[in-house]
Amino acid sequence: MSIIMKMLSGSRDDEEDYRGFSTSISHAYVDASPSVRSTDACALACCGILQSDRDRYLLTGVPPPSWSRRIYVHFFAPIALLMIACYGAVHISDRYWNDLISTILVALILVLIVMQLCFKGRWKRVMVRKELLWRKYQMIASSREASTNTMYPPEEDDEEFEHAQLYLQGQSRCDLHCAHAMIGCYRTDLSKENNDKKQPTDFCGWLFQQLCVKTCCCGCHLQVCGICALAQEARELNRLVPLTRRRIDYVTMEPTMRYYAEILRQRSVAAACKANRDWWISWSSLSRLSKQLIQLWIIVVVLLLLFGILLHFSFLHVFIFIGTFLHAWFLLWLLHGYYHNSKEISWDLTIKAFSCGFFVVTILAITWELGLGMAFNIVMTLVLKLFGVSAANGNGFNWIAGFAQAASRRGDDYLSVFGQDHPLLYALIVAFEALVLAASVEELAKYLGYPMIMDHPDFWTRFELESSVNASIQKLRQRPLDDGEDHNEDNYEDEKGEIKALKDLDTSQQDKTLKIRGAMISMAMVSIALGFSCCENLLYVFIYNENSLRREFMVLIFRMLFPIHPICAAIQSIGVVRRDIQNDSRFELGQILFPAVLLHGTFDWIVMFVGEFCNFPSVAVVLAFLFVLAALAFYYKLSQEQRQQLEDKDKQNSSTFL
Repeated sequence: MSIIMKMLSGSRDDEEDYRGFSTSISHAYVDASPSVRSTDACALACCGILQSDRDRYLLTGVPPPSWSRRIYVHFFAPIALLMIACYGAVHISDRYWNDLISTILVALILVLIVMQLCFKGRWKRVMVRKELLWRKYQMIASSREASTNTMYPPEEDDEEFEHAQLYLQGQSRCDLHCAHAMIGCYRTDLSKENNDKKQPTDFCGWLFQQLCVKTCCCGCHLQVCGICALAQEARELNRLVPLTRRRIDYVTMEPTMRYYAEILRQRSVAAACKANRDWWISWSSLSRLSKQLIQLWIIVVVLLLLFGILLHFSFLHVFIFIGTFLHAWFLLWLLHGYYHNSKEISWDLTIKAFSCGFFVVTILAITWELGLGMAFNIVMTLVLKLFGVSAANGNGFNWIAGFAQAASRRGDDYLSVFGQDHPLLYALIVAFEALVLAASVEELAKYLGYPMIMDHPDFWTRFELESSVNASIQKLRQRPLDDGEDHNEDNYEDEKGEIKALKDLDTSQQDKTLKIRGAMISMAMVSIALGFSCCENLLYVFIYNENSLRREFMVLIFRMLFPIHPICAAIQSIGVVRRDIQNDSRFELGQILFPAVLLHGTFDWIVMFVGEFCNFPSVAVVLAFLFVLAALAFYYKLSQEQRQQLEDKDKQNSSTFL
């Protein structure tokens, strides 16, 4: 029986088996290959929604629900019920009916959220996991490739359910459901033999494993929102599904060659006209995802403006709001025009990178910062409760007593009160908050945004592009057979035209030098940082400083003049280029993030401690200005050295080729 299980698992003699999968559920970021790094990062985005939709589409061909439907079901419907409940609570005079109707409506909101997000979403993910195991079982058992037709695994009431013990390969019903629980414990798939064979190569892998380690000595892996399980399933799909089929956009599931062919044609035209700068967006060369993102931006801006009008925003409020967006978009347009060449970076990549930073990276950073901030406050509270000291000596060294005294005086603001009596220790606490709770989290979130977009065709080599072109041509030739329908002469001519257009593409444009590839990485990472910075600016201006219009305006000007996020992202890109382009194995995540975290944390400490706590805003502005200049000089020095190294390597490769 064990021999049969190993045969059906598809494991080779040199390949470990983890209950049907070739990697463990705790092996995120263990493999440093670009495709695995990309899927592991996307499993974190939006609680795995994007990765789950993509996996389901690759396995079953079922497209995800539209964003309009998701927004209606998960946002507008609960908001509508909540508004009705609030209206009833205010206008229904009878206390009994008021309580009854309000309670029923609030219960409906909770049921709607739990049913849609927890049960239905979890059921879909469990079915995808079972489908993946079923496809692998079919492929290995029949010694052929997995069929493209949907063949769902047997259920308990089916006659073929006896095969379930084989295709599930040791995974129980509890394992399947715990893998995709909001918070669950997945039975470990590690053994004594394979426990130490695959270890993380950088800090990110180590951190991910710490969140998916054995807990409570019960032989289980902690799971949150099924993130580790989604990463495991995506890694398995990388092995089972051909690369050309996996090259699709997230959300829209549009094949990349469907829009990238037009980008290549426009680049050929620009090269023929010797137009090395493309300052304007060509709508026809954008993917469906980029078009939807632009439309989403327009809708968001209009809705926020209408919302501001309803709240009686003044003209200056509207000016600050529009200026926040225009500042980020102008820098993006200017940066794209500076870096852009007809053979380098498309507007499609720029739009996706900016949107990734605004939506995905911001959600990651805010979630992690809230979690770490709550943990930090809980620890401080437990320390106070544990020691129960209510008096301080006031000498700046009895920090436990100082916390207790501060807590007894002002509750939530005990750290600020403690700082008045113990400024030295408070400076260290602020440094910890700036470096760990803010800079480390935000820089890590921005770094993870890059693997999410690194599969864009702009980063492909010429060989990868030609492989995708050939696969698209082959798919067009097989379309009549796949559809099973009679194609008239017009359709046949259209297909011949598409095939000819693909054959005529100039794939030599993808022969990019190492210097150009390094500039592309820098452009992508800075675009992500600009998106994140734009969203953070909105939060700082309209949420953290909502009571003072003058303060909102000053915060906007300050953050415009000191763009610390794009600068730190550019510094990060130096390390990424050394790792991915120069193949320097010494540069892992720690070396990539450390300079950016140190610069970002020091900048935040100047603003938080010198400017706010010490109440020296002028001194803080001067120090911040000098610090930003030093950071720019530091980046310029490193980038010039790296560009020279890449140019020398390009000349060496060129002479070797000749």
